[in-house]
Parts: sequence; C-alpha cells; structure tokens
Amino acid sequence: MQRPGSSEWVTVDTEIVVEETVPVTAEGDDGARLCLADGSVLELAPDAAVAMRSAEDRSRLLIELQEGRVRLLARQTSYGFTTSACPVRVSDAPARIQVEKRQGATHLMVEQGSGVCATGSEPTLLPTCWELVAAPGAEPEVAQYCGQAEGPRPTRNATPTSMPPATASPIPEPSPGATSPPPEATGTPEPTPIP
Repeated sequence: MQRPGSSEWVTVDTEIVVEETVPVTAEGDDGARLCLADGSVLELAPDAAVAMRSAEDRSRLLIELQEGRVRLLARQTSYGFTTSACPVRVSDAPARIQVEKRQGATHLMVEQGSGVCATGSEPTLLPTCWELVAAPGAEPEVAQYCGQAEGPRPTRNATPTSMPPATASPIPEPSPGATSPPPEATGTPEPTPIP
C-alpha cells in the first residue's frame, strides 16, 4: 500500500486506519487478503489494484477497483464499490460480492446478499445470483448468472428491506471472544465474459 503523502509502496503488516485514499496492490502469485475491523474480508486476486477511502459522511468504506479482481465478504452494509457503471453499495449483509475490471470494462457479481447500483433517481437492486456488466461507452447490462429458481429479479426504486433473505450459505458469525480466521471464499459459477 501507499501511505497518504508518500510515493513509496510498503508491505502491510499491521493495522491501518483509512482516513484518506489508500492505494493497495496485490503483488505475486498469492494475491492479498485484508481483514477489516468488523470481521469482513477483502480478497485481491494476484496483480489486482484498489484505492480505498471513506465516504464523505464516513458511513461506509468505498473500494475503487482500478485493475484486476476482488471479492468482498461483508458482514455489514457499510461497504461500497466505485465502478464505471454506477456506485454500488452493499444493501443486505452478510454479502459476498465479486468485482472484476479488465480493459476498462467492469463486471460485478452478487454471490450472496444484495447490492444497490445507484444510477440517478432510479437505483437498481441486485439480489443474489445477479450480475452487472458495464463496457466502456455502453449501458450497463444486468442478468441472472446462476440457476436460482424463481429468485427475485433486480428492481428499480426498491428498498433493500423488500428483498427476501439470501439463499446462499451464510458467512458464519464468530462466537463471542473468538479470534478465528475469517471464512474462506467459496467457488462460484464461471462469470459471463466481459465484452
């Protein structure tokens, strides 16, 4: 990561507080895994690059994917992604959301929980098993990517509370006082290729 005001990249081996924009890259073949204070986890694939910052009202941590692929395992709704299509915020937790950016195109998959794509006055709710694909200069496309039978469809102007609970296996809650490691990510169906 780069600390604010520095041009030097340093290895993260301690706790950090995100007060300004913090760039993070995952070098090498293993990627990176950031454990967040509430037990949420941000996984970066090898060579992924993000910039993290607090929202203006400090209500959520915003993650801007600059290149590569990340997966957020969110225990709370206090997270969001900055994408080329729209800002996306976690609206139902626990949530598992994967975002990939290649050659300017953005691909977001809701593996568990739900997210809201805020586009103007008509936000779109993306439930479990739905994806958003946004190629440069094109309207974002929303589609179901896995075989959830008769699941809810993305809706405009819907509130997150109108969604039924996610049907994917939940992220287990830690027992009080436990210091167990965060849950491992699980495999998902192959995403739709980015055009």
